[in-house]
Amino acid sequence: MKKIMGLLGALYSPAGRVSVKRFLIVFCLLLVPIILLAAINARIYGDTNSESIFFNISVAYFIFCMFPIQLINVIKRLHDSDRSGWWWFIAFVPLAGPLVLLYFLLITGGAVGPNKYGEKPAW
Repeated sequence: MKKIMGLLGALYSPAGRVSVKRFLIVFCLLLVPIILLAAINARIYGDTNSESIFFNISVAYFIFCMFPIQLINVIKRLHDSDRSGWWWFIAFVPLAGPLVLLYFLLITGGAVGPNKYGEKPAW
């Protein structure tokens, strides 16, 4: 139980750093429930539109619950590249902002050694 609580605490704590690999793993794991809900909706209603109440409520619930975890994941990834977590606001700049944020998250490497946000992530 202690390990589970430690893991949940790490998911909701913006302190520390994550590598690109761990960032992508968490991102994909948070995307799976939404993809499953879309598949269930398509199977039940016979098409892929999101007209059903079940789909809309379920997706809204998962987005509401998973957004803080994903935001903290983004902040930790920015910390790994020695940037402040406030850099995620660049995503709101039209056109170039999301591309710059994706560059920071996926392409730039992490700081070689420890930085002011913590030790280099193990994986």
